[in-house]
Amino acid sequence: MNQTALGWGVPSAATVVSHTMRSVLRRRSAYLPNGVLASMKVLTAIMPENRCLMGAAQGKVQAIYIAAKHGELPHEVDVAVAQAGRGIEGDRNFDDADPDSCNITLIEAETFDDLKARHGFEITPLESRRQVLVRGVNLGEFVGRRFQVGDVECEGEERCEPCNHLAKMVGTQDVLRGLLHTGLRGVIVKSGTIRVGDAVRLSAVAERL
Repeated sequence: MNQTALGWGVPSAATVVSHTMRSVLRRRSAYLPNGVLASMKVLTAIMPENRCLMGAAQGKVQAIYIAAKHGELPHEVDVAVAQAGRGIEGDRNFDDADPDSCNITLIEAETFDDLKARHGFEITPLESRRQVLVRGVNLGEFVGRRFQVGDVECEGEERCEPCNHLAKMVGTQDVLRGLLHTGLRGVIVKSGTIRVGDAVRLSAVAERL
């Protein structure tokens, strides 16, 4: 199911409600009936201040792919070491000075669940040449924001869109629409290790209003 349909793409309302309720409690608690006051305290206790109910969904790393050379098909690994400002060790883009390169790329696993039914062709996540396959989050929410992949901190740059070079490698132009708005390019700002099964979520600083 598309993540936007689940409401992950419109998290601001829950955040506004949470902060509004806290503001009322701080400034007007003396004027509230006891029953209302107690109810609001319970609600704000389960609505973390720097997170929204639907926008702070947590996904997981489903797979990690690394290719040592440009043009070769990546291979799957269980663990990858990510270096701030440099990329993923052992990957073709590590320390790459090409302006079209980036530290890390991610893609949503849900994209491949019904690719053939929706677009009439099939490729594997590995063939997409994205490094980290994630499930359970809308990567579009990470553009321009800090996020965590395991203990690695990144910043989303822009959507990682399919290109003609990828279409040539997989043998179909259909990939240009099939993978549209499903990937993410990012900068690694804090080094660490990424493992299959690691959590993927917005960083605390990105969740503040």
